[in-house]
Amino acid sequence: MIRLLCEQGYEYLLIHSEAELIANLRQKLEELSGYAFTDSEWERFFSECIAGANDGIEDKALRILEDFVQVLRRDTGESKNIALIDEKNIHSNSLQVISQYAVGRGGRGAV
Repeated sequence: MIRLLCEQGYEYLLIHSEAELIANLRQKLEELSGYAFTDSEWERFFSECIAGANDGIEDKALRILEDFVQVLRRDTGESKNIALIDEKNIHSNSLQVISQYAVGRGGRGAV
C-alpha cells in the first residue's frame, strides 16, 4: 500500500514517535502558512486549535473539512489566520504516508 501511494506522489516518512509526528505537522503548517511559530505559539495553537484534550477523531476531521482556517493568538497579542489546508491551491498541500502508527500499552509508536 505504501509503495502504491508513493507512486501516486505521496512522500514516505519514517515516524517513530508522537513527538516526531507533531514536529512534522508543525513544519508543514509553517511551510503552508509562511509563518514560523514560536514554541509557545505552537504549543497554544496545537492544544487549542488542532488537538484539544476533549477532541475525538471526528472533531478533528470536521475541523479540517469545515473550519480549516484557525486563528493563532500570537505572543505579541495579535491574531494570525493559519490554514490547515490550502483549499484554493490543492497542490500546495503535502501528501505524506507513514507506516502504521498505533497507540499501544504504556505509550505510542509506529508499528
